[in-house]
Amino acid sequence: DSRALGVHARTLEIMQSLNLAADFIRSGRVTRFMTFHDRNQPLFSLDFNVLRKDTAYPFYLIVPQSETEDLLYRKLRQLGGEVEWNTPLRSLEEGADAVTVHLEGGSATYPYVVGCDGAASLIRKSLGISFSGITYDAWFVLSEVRIAEDRLATDATHVIMADDSVVAAIPLPNGAYRLVGPDSMASTDLESGASIQFDTFADFLKRNGLLPGARLYDPSRVVSYRMQKRVADSFMTRRVFLAGDAAHIHSPAGGQGMNMGIQDAANLAWKLSLARHAPNEALLTSDGIERRTIAVKVPNGTDKALRIVSSKNSALRFALRSVAPILCKVWQPRKLIRAMTQLA
Repeated sequence: DSRALGVHARTLEIMQSLNLAADFIRSGRVTRFMTFHDRNQPLFSLDFNVLRKDTAYPFYLIVPQSETEDLLYRKLRQLGGEVEWNTPLRSLEEGADAVTVHLEGGSATYPYVVGCDGAASLIRKSLGISFSGITYDAWFVLSEVRIAEDRLATDATHVIMADDSVVAAIPLPNGAYRLVGPDSMASTDLESGASIQFDTFADFLKRNGLLPGARLYDPSRVVSYRMQKRVADSFMTRRVFLAGDAAHIHSPAGGQGMNMGIQDAANLAWKLSLARHAPNEALLTSDGIERRTIAVKVPNGTDKALRIVSSKNSALRFALRSVAPILCKVWQPRKLIRAMTQLA
């Protein structure tokens, strides 16, 4: 089960600080473009190469999350670190000078604790921090599948629009594609993340006129899930911090989630490293403020993008289908692409 796929330029810069960027690139598929289609008709592309003066990584790298985790785990071990698998947290108490954590099999005390324990974070709940937000109306359906006759370029991620829906098609390193989109008619009596039949997914594409005539085969994964947009009301108390999905979750549009979580960790790591040697409350407090500001802003941008590409508004549809193709031939929205790659 591989969730996040995209690794953005800023994340590759962070990985390079660990001398890992080349390993990531070797494990993934480099995509230079994000191409928008009206059904079978390519309309225009955003070209990440406009960032070639800003970064050594002017592209969007597709790497399964399982591979990202594996590369980081091996690096951690190489540096003398270890992960204590199968050691569930039961509860924690924050004191003035330390945090006591009660694990299955004993208790321990640490100067600081970072909660990276996902959207259902026990640490966030233990601190009594609310996870404010909404659940999206639409169910999303996702399949990883092969597409016959090389219908879609593999050096691009694709956004395919039709009258009533939209599907993203992401080329995987193994030659298959991940297809994902909102299905207003998906069965609502499923558990989020439940496996569904491939026929159900194929029916979603057919009903909405998405990828007409494409021959899809060899599906390796088909699921339906609900999507939420939530941000923790605070990212820290005095000695406990939240990062990643424990702090923020939102639409996968633009592949921002995991990349934001990695940036949370990188920002917090250097501050904790300094604070351990010379306590600096102001420096640590700045982390929660900085990262929460970004976590509130980015989902609004991904929301807006999703609304624009699936909008029935005639002016927006005209802009996407008639104006953008002419405009993108002569001009690339560099500021937008910089924001998407998290260089901003």
